Amino acid sequence: MRGWRLKKGRRPPLRSSASLLRSKSGEMYYELIVKTLIVVVFLLTVINLYNVFIRYQNVNYVAKRVARAIEIEGQVNSSVTSLFNSLNSELGLNASYRVVNTSYFDASRKIQLRDTFTVEVRASFDFQILSPMFAPPVVINIPLQSNITGMSEVYWKP
Repeated sequence: MRGWRLKKGRRPPLRSSASLLRSKSGEMYYELIVKTLIVVVFLLTVINLYNVFIRYQNVNYVAKRVARAIEIEGQVNSSVTSLFNSLNSELGLNASYRVVNTSYFDASRKIQLRDTFTVEVRASFDFQILSPMFAPPVVINIPLQSNITGMSEVYWKP
């Protein structure tokens, strides 16, 4: 306490309730509460951002698996599409894919040995910032895209 020099073993004098009400020593608690709320909101935001990275990792995984399937089969066919659809539903992505930067061997979408192609998978993630009680939530739509390049491992006879 200010102005009081205490010797060892002595207690400070008791203060009256009026002096306690005028004291500003309790404002430290309000600052602590506000800082704690700010830290909690920050941590919740970081946790929500973690979901975006997980979703991007899933998009990248699907692109790698589809590219590998096209490399092994040497063509874009129904089995590649069914693999994509099963991964898409299993991971809950609601994504789309397309094969770009390639030259097909014929009309049946066959890719010749050592010809390269790129699998492009696109999805989106709705990042919810606020969810007010009587209003629609504030959402940011984050587009996710993964491009994986592959090379056909199948030789097609002309």
